[in-house]
Amino acid sequence: MIVAATLLGLLVSLGTPMCLVTASPGVHVSVPQSPLSPNQPVYIEFYTDPGEDGTIQLDITKPPLLAIFWQSGPISISGGLLYNVTAPGFNDPGTYTVSASVNLSKGGTIYASTTFDVLGGGSSGQPGPGFDFQLEVSPPEAEVERGDTAFFQINAVFSNPVYSGTLISLHVTGLGPGMQWHSTPGGELSITTSHETPPGDYQIEIVGEAQGIVRQAMILLFVREGPPEEPPPEEPPPEEVPPEEPPPEEPPPEERPPENYPPEGQSEGYPQEQAFQEPTSRQYGSFLENPLYLALVGLVIVVVILALVLVSRRPQPSPRQPSRSYCSKCGAPLKPDDSFCSSCGQRVDT
Repeated sequence: MIVAATLLGLLVSLGTPMCLVTASPGVHVSVPQSPLSPNQPVYIEFYTDPGEDGTIQLDITKPPLLAIFWQSGPISISGGLLYNVTAPGFNDPGTYTVSASVNLSKGGTIYASTTFDVLGGGSSGQPGPGFDFQLEVSPPEAEVERGDTAFFQINAVFSNPVYSGTLISLHVTGLGPGMQWHSTPGGELSITTSHETPPGDYQIEIVGEAQGIVRQAMILLFVREGPPEEPPPEEPPPEEVPPEEPPPEEPPPEERPPENYPPEGQSEGYPQEQAFQEPTSRQYGSFLENPLYLALVGLVIVVVILALVLVSRRPQPSPRQPSRSYCSKCGAPLKPDDSFCSSCGQRVDT
């Protein structure tokens, strides 16, 4: 189906009156509707031979002027398929050239070109009486980061309002590496940078051409380095577990001297005198406040009273008669006051 459409497009192109197409082997371009009326959109067909894949860029110029009136930008293309694109129309009569360049994926570049005519009264390229214009661009300068797009608005100021609506072909020069531009019929211009565009200040020229009149306008584009990429967050280091503290060492048991060992400064055999500590009034108060101590004291008092009563009622023993003693040697009776036996003179043991 695709091959049939391709062949049909070729037959239509060949059957349409237009100038001779010059092309390198492998790329083909044509304008089937040439010649065109003023401001009629330009319908362009193009294709490459099978196996010739890559990107194609189309430009429209009007010799002998060097300005490029329209540019398509890179378009991906596959060999053997028919493609088309439509460019805005032109008001200035004359012969225009469509140039195509293809950067092949396998390496190398191939070219092709064709021409088309724009009909109109008068000599080609001659402006109308009193025709002139100026280009105004706002803002006059812009600042972007690499990879971003700057936007401008182009306004045409004509010398006479009767020329309003005259199509002006634009071309942009002074672009840096990796930059591309695009314009709309309403005069909106966008310039896109890439990450390959070096940071810096760029003076860019906008060239407009209409009815053989060429006017320029300058803009400034400041390309700045984007913010540095934030490094990935670092993982927090593992928490250090403090070593376990060893259990506190128990103090060694206190060495106590033997119970019978005399303290320092005291001779052996003499018990240590304990210092007498007089009880304080607080201790007396604690004793009196304890009911157990009070009961014990009361019980002791009762026992003492009973003992006294019993002792007082006990019968008193009769006076003890002095015992009579005898001499241990001769057996003679002794008087209580004798120190020696009156019979044998033996000493009396007391």
